[in-house]
Amino acid sequence: MWPGRLASAMRTIDFRAMNCAIFCAVDSDAPAAERLLSQCPDWFEFWEQMFSRFRDNSELCQLNRQPGTPAHVSPDLFSLIRVALNAAQDTEGLVNPTMLNDLEAAGYDKTFDLLLTNPTVQSTRVPPSSTWIDIVLDPVAQTVLLPDSVRIDLGGFAKGWCAEMTVQRLASLGPALANAGGDIAISGFQKKHPWPVAIENINPEEPDLALLSLGACGVATSGRDYRAWTKDGRSMHHILDSRSHSPAKTDVLRATVIASNAVQAEVAAKMTVILGAQNGRAWLEAHSLAGFIILDNGEQRPTSNFEKYIWK
Repeated sequence: MWPGRLASAMRTIDFRAMNCAIFCAVDSDAPAAERLLSQCPDWFEFWEQMFSRFRDNSELCQLNRQPGTPAHVSPDLFSLIRVALNAAQDTEGLVNPTMLNDLEAAGYDKTFDLLLTNPTVQSTRVPPSSTWIDIVLDPVAQTVLLPDSVRIDLGGFAKGWCAEMTVQRLASLGPALANAGGDIAISGFQKKHPWPVAIENINPEEPDLALLSLGACGVATSGRDYRAWTKDGRSMHHILDSRSHSPAKTDVLRATVIASNAVQAEVAAKMTVILGAQNGRAWLEAHSLAGFIILDNGEQRPTSNFEKYIWK
């Protein structure tokens, strides 16, 4: 998903971080806006060094090596872990941050670019004796206690969280948008019109499936069509079902969700994929969320409230 038509006064920047494309924009022609945008790559580098499971010296990796002991962490890492645990509670554990052992066992034990060129031949899952419910957060001491054998992955949560933090900083100079690999945070309408955000076609050579008209919100897409690979002759993808500890068996190829913020949208999009088209759509409707679901056969199933977000 990428913004469509933008105001002529718009200042933008695009770069790569967190193994994905990043796009940030602020509706301002002030020189200060360009200076602030130029800091975005540094912000993402700072956060990636905290949250990455692929950097052995990241703060997250250090935490994962300290099970059974309360570990003091930075305010940002503490905040993101709390966000992830709240999401686990809201989804009854279907979307939770303690799936790292399962993700690595499925073959996703290195960055996606390396995975495609050097797939894992054999890996095993360490069955955890505890779950996300057993993680202990102490907000006073700002410590995190991981039970034995529990390791966390903050991948999707981190992208949405970073998009939201970026927009909060940019919005001091004007309406802002941040897109972190498909997790989009928007502070509010542009000065003269909404933000146009396109839902791309499964076939990139064909026209977009829809153009959205958005104000203050978050929007995210999750699916099985990009981060997919083959391991031991089996098709794999990165959206795991905590009930089976394996890639979700689902008829949803891709789901886009509009929510109040980017993290909520990311979690809801993953939930939709895991539950499947019928149950996922019902879950979105029950939570008053707008979604656009694409099935394996190309069928499109928008929620009943999705039409109001279509660009008129």
